[in-house]
Order: sequence, then C-alpha cells, then structure tokens
Amino acid sequence: MRAMKTDIHKYVGEKGSFPTVAELNDYIGVKVSSGKFTASIGDGAPGVYIATMRDNIGARISGSTVALHFATNSDGLLNHTCRPGGVNPVPNEYLPWECRSTP
Repeated sequence: MRAMKTDIHKYVGEKGSFPTVAELNDYIGVKVSSGKFTASIGDGAPGVYIATMRDNIGARISGSTVALHFATNSDGLLNHTCRPGGVNPVPNEYLPWECRSTP
C-alpha cells in the first residue's frame, strides 16, 4: 500500500478526485492489486482503500484488513492515514508503525 500513496497523490493532483482502484490501475498501469503481504486491495468510501492480507503470512493476520484513508485538509493539502480495517482488522501489534493506535 505504500506504493499507492504517491500514485494517489498524483492522481488527485491531476484529476481533482479520489480514484477507485480500477481508475488508479488505468492511470498508472496495473500494479495496485496485490503485494508481498497483500492479497487484494479494494475500495471503501471515496479516498479509502482496504487491503486484505494474504492467507499464508501468519495465523493472526491471515485475511485481516488495513485501511488507507486520504482526505484534503483545510489548506487544500492531501493527507493520508492508515488504521486497522473495519472488517477483520489486523491486530495493532502487526500493523506498520504509522498505522498503530496508541493506548
């Protein structure tokens, strides 16, 4: 999902809207569908992308989800955050540091 961040920033800067995963693939070429730990990436609400983890990467995170959220702030700058997915979320201790919630 890290690779998606730059491409989404470029797309929004050029087109002025959040792409679906299909639109992003058309824009940059098909490279957004999966990764080393990611089985698939799908769309949530506009600006939200949901990654589902592969089944063979560990019992605690197999099939779990992480969400990447994009939003424009009051200065018009595009920001992104990541967090556990809403359905079957990746446990906090297995998330990348920037996605972990603090106690």
